Amino acid sequence: MAWLTREEVGEPVGNALNDHLIRALMMPTTLVPPDLALIDAA
Repeated sequence: MAWLTREEVGEPVGNALNDHLIRALMMPTTLVPPDLALIDAA
């Protein structure tokens, strides 16, 4: 998967790595919207 390392994203990183990771997990439905609600509630 691309765009999951600091070198691939470039500076400034900010929340880009988190954003790309969440998107990568949602594409194959590894992570689904109800999961995000649980994370948000924590």
